[in-house]
Amino acid sequence: MAKVTVTCKYCKKPAEELSHITMGNNRFITLKCGHTYGEPLVSNPDSIKIVPIEKKETNLTEKYTMIASDLMRYHGISNRFTLHIDDRRSDILGATYVNVTQDGIIVGSIVLNRSHVETNDANNIIETILHEIAHAITPGAGHTEIWKKTCLAIGGNGQAFDWCEGSTKAITKICAICGQKAVEISHQVTEKERIINLACGHSYKEVLADKVEPTWKFDDGRQPYPFQYEGIEFARRAGFRVAILDECGLGKTLQGVGVLFRYPKEMGRTLIICKASLTYNWAREYSLCTGKIPQILDSSANRLDVLPVHIISFDTLSRAKGIEHWNYYQTVIIDECQQIKNHDAKRTNAVRKVTRNAKYVIALSADPIKNHAGEYFPILNILRPEIFPSQHHFDREILSSYSSYGGTVRGGLRDPKRFAQLTKDFIIRRTVEEVKVQMPSVRRDVKFFQLGDEVKKAYQRELNDFNDFYMNADEEQKSPENILAYLARMRHITGFAKVLPTVEYVTEYLESKNGDAKIVLFHHHEDVGELLNTSIEKYFPNRSLQMKSSDNAEERERKINLFKNEKAVFIIPTLAGGEGINLQFCNKAVLMEPEWNPASEEQAFPGRFRRIGSTFAEVEGMIPVAVGTIDEFLEKLKAQKKQIITEAYTGERGTNWNQSSVIKQLAELLYTNGQKGWEF
Repeated sequence: MAKVTVTCKYCKKPAEELSHITMGNNRFITLKCGHTYGEPLVSNPDSIKIVPIEKKETNLTEKYTMIASDLMRYHGISNRFTLHIDDRRSDILGATYVNVTQDGIIVGSIVLNRSHVETNDANNIIETILHEIAHAITPGAGHTEIWKKTCLAIGGNGQAFDWCEGSTKAITKICAICGQKAVEISHQVTEKERIINLACGHSYKEVLADKVEPTWKFDDGRQPYPFQYEGIEFARRAGFRVAILDECGLGKTLQGVGVLFRYPKEMGRTLIICKASLTYNWAREYSLCTGKIPQILDSSANRLDVLPVHIISFDTLSRAKGIEHWNYYQTVIIDECQQIKNHDAKRTNAVRKVTRNAKYVIALSADPIKNHAGEYFPILNILRPEIFPSQHHFDREILSSYSSYGGTVRGGLRDPKRFAQLTKDFIIRRTVEEVKVQMPSVRRDVKFFQLGDEVKKAYQRELNDFNDFYMNADEEQKSPENILAYLARMRHITGFAKVLPTVEYVTEYLESKNGDAKIVLFHHHEDVGELLNTSIEKYFPNRSLQMKSSDNAEERERKINLFKNEKAVFIIPTLAGGEGINLQFCNKAVLMEPEWNPASEEQAFPGRFRRIGSTFAEVEGMIPVAVGTIDEFLEKLKAQKKQIITEAYTGERGTNWNQSSVIKQLAELLYTNGQKGWEF
């Protein structure tokens, strides 16, 4: 029997389907030749009649204008909403604008980004159109359940990723020649320039600063280590759009200041963005290294343009007005860039606004990823928008996902080696072992403690409540948020239970050193920290002090100096003490309360202790674990998943770590094994 070939009625080419959508009793088919057809869905296949919707249009904008117009007519909004495909908004893929007439009629317009239409595949563009039509049908609903149900009903996916305003604020680079979205396909780097080749067929050139020989010293006489010289040189070769992700203790701040010190003409006026608790540290380091004075911008500060460097906290920047017009900064340094891991957060959008007009961006962090590789996207997009143009592209092409308890969770990298190849020219990360600098070794000592009778009863009551909830709740009720409420109470009870054994451990340690030693106690709950401080003061009056999460930069610095020169015990919240403080004059710590995410613990210990300048051969961290409690399960789970997205740094396949999924796994372990404890 001869093979039947269906051809397009307009161009007579084989009718090969590119994509289709089904709505009601109709199916809309887009062919590879560029034509679009509609067919009614009926029970008798012989009665199907192919009806061409529109004639062929070779221009993509015109093609999708026709498809969008047909869909708008089909859903009854074409008489009230107009359609525009243009470049008026480069920071979104689509947007819906709504007005109400004097007669109470809802009217408006749907706008699609021309670059999106001309560079993305048909399925994504159709999804964008349906997404915006759903907004037009449900004006004012935002991305609520009402909008989602409507979007799903008309054939969309009901997801709010990169489709519309309020979600998509990624930086988009535009080709200066043709005006299309700049998507890099390759590049070449020489000693003098970097040449970028784009998908649109055009190329552009970036001139690199002249190389400075690694023999210079800072203004205060300090000389960088060879690997720090290398980091500064790497930043130059990357065109000063770079991420320095060295391990804790290797002097990322010094390398950032080193770039400003050696290339002042190129850097020009600079804005340093950091946590509020670190503004003082940055000001001090910059002044010591360069002999110049920076300005710390707070909510009441008037900017002094005569000073070349301004320092601002993430929170102050988020509250600032008109930052999208801050086009007077040639360079922006983003310290602890994991602070902008949330693509849609106000803080992230504020940083994006101020970096859009900056020629150079330097990102610093020891742990840019804490839960999943999707947190990498905001800083990658800021540094290289031509390689990482949108969150949707990143999720689809770079990120992997996995199933967890009935849902899909963002995980690691789809192809770690490919990612390493994409980023090798602008991301640098070195470990302590790699740089061959004399640093202390690390030892962790897990000690097990029994709960007291009264505490054990309180813990058992919470565990019974949790078991009742977990046994009777449906999957929707077993959300990470609901589970976390139970787990947090059990962790809090366990934290109180470990105060006494921790105090006993500290007492024995200090007495064995005749009081001539120092130790840091990390905790999570503020009231646990208060009880620790009060208990230790009974044994060692005026020898302990406590850092609070609310302490500002000056107060933190004062307490660190007090601990260094006078006190023996320093009690610190793990999350507040994990960044921006140096404790290399101490070699002993207790991680008293565990964090859900081990990256936060790693930054506190050994991150604050194992640093350049330490004279100790070893730093030791004691981890107290309460037998038969959430402590045991969490410690075991963290041991299994300790490696957090390592492939993002090394290009080697690692394990996935996601805080929400870990909480669910922990809940399952507690439910099935919580009465008998974990067997080590």
